[in-house]
Amino acid sequence: MSASALALVAGTLAALVASAAHAEFDPFEIPRAEFLDRVQVIGLAPVSLPASVERRDEVRALVERTISDFLLDAGFGVVDSKTYLSVWTPLSERMGGTHDPATGETTQTWKIAAEHTFRELADRHRVDAVLHARVAALERFTGHKGWRLFGEAPRWKGKSLRYITIDPPQRLVAAHVSLLIVDGGDAVLYSVSHPVEWWSVFKDRSYEEIADEQKLRVSGPLRESLTHMLSFLAPNVQ
Repeated sequence: MSASALALVAGTLAALVASAAHAEFDPFEIPRAEFLDRVQVIGLAPVSLPASVERRDEVRALVERTISDFLLDAGFGVVDSKTYLSVWTPLSERMGGTHDPATGETTQTWKIAAEHTFRELADRHRVDAVLHARVAALERFTGHKGWRLFGEAPRWKGKSLRYITIDPPQRLVAAHVSLLIVDGGDAVLYSVSHPVEWWSVFKDRSYEEIADEQKLRVSGPLRESLTHMLSFLAPNVQ
């Protein structure tokens, strides 16, 4: 399908970062004060992307750079994903892999490898927690009020589906980015996700989608989503 079938999202995040939104949502799985007391250095695991995203190295670099810059500005120490992989890769190879070759699902060895990697990073770099960033396609079935991503409604045959409750599509797919910060025991300390851009609209027994090479091509919404999700850690950092 033509990439013009769906416009890439753009615009402002102001409404999403309003203080009222912060008051309603709390991504901390432990008290914020306890998190800030326990976590001074954060290791970055490699960014996970769907297979359909092209320009993978470019997108991963953008995600990691945005996260790293924010954390450093917020006063955290940061250990990059190359350092994480320098421990993870040889370990997972010695263990015969961490994913089932038939299903692609993680195996029990993944958890063992993650725990060992954390211990090594803690010993060598004083890491207190690891941040996992993931981009995934998420489906939304209509029947509720609908979405706005950065003020942008999904599009169908060149027209905005602004009033989604009137003749709505049957299903929408959008890219979501999620951040998970875990400690050495794999306990979740911080968890948040946010939509980034529309990928597919299913309507009237047909669908329109953006081409794979266009996915996450516009960096602004992705960068703003990441900044918004991290802003709970340090609201004054932009």
